[in-house]
Amino acid sequence: MDTFYQVVICSIYSLLAPIVTAGGGSIVSNVLTFTGVSLTVAAGMTSFYFLANSLIVIPVFWKNIIWSEVRLLVLPAAIGALLGAFFLISINETILLGLMFLFSLKFIYEFSQKGAKKDQNKLEVWVVGITSGFLTGTALPGGGFRNSYLLSRGYNLANVHGTSNLIGVVCWIIKLTVLFNASVLSFVNIEGVFYALPVLILTNYVLQKKLKELGQPISKKISLIAMVIFSVYALWKITMTLV
Repeated sequence: MDTFYQVVICSIYSLLAPIVTAGGGSIVSNVLTFTGVSLTVAAGMTSFYFLANSLIVIPVFWKNIIWSEVRLLVLPAAIGALLGAFFLISINETILLGLMFLFSLKFIYEFSQKGAKKDQNKLEVWVVGITSGFLTGTALPGGGFRNSYLLSRGYNLANVHGTSNLIGVVCWIIKLTVLFNASVLSFVNIEGVFYALPVLILTNYVLQKKLKELGQPISKKISLIAMVIFSVYALWKITMTLV
């Protein structure tokens, strides 16, 4: 019965993923705890779901991947993911969320300026890469953070989907390797994801078609809304941890 609920949860989220732009992983992890697993195990299960989903997204959006961004972000993101996976349980969530919130406001400001931001600060790239990887390594929304950064660089949604998911694959493999080696996860925990694969494949191909049909003005509005939602989510989580 638990596997059935996991299939339902993964399938439903795959349908909502295009519009749930912030905190999707946290939502899924918390919902999965209702199947009787701990939040740490649920975070691992969610990571496997996102890994499987990304392996479908990457070939679908292969032509949209920005390889220059991948080369810059993948190493710091991998380092952050390794650290995050080891500190999954003992982590000061408020500090990370505060960093996420400040950077998300910065991303919104840059995105709202005329034209895309072309110059890159190496320190900022490393901070964004390590932070997004660390968030992915824990149970926090590293993908949303990385997406906001890429959107602020002026890329369209198809570029962001392909690029961010490719970097995410590296982070999720590292996280899952740590959790499996620590015997936190087993195949039984992730069985439901395999049954949900047909839905994941269908929704990603539909998503690719819809994103290509979007005009630039509509795409920009959706991107800005996504970044604002991410900022609100980060602020809400900070408030909840302080209350």
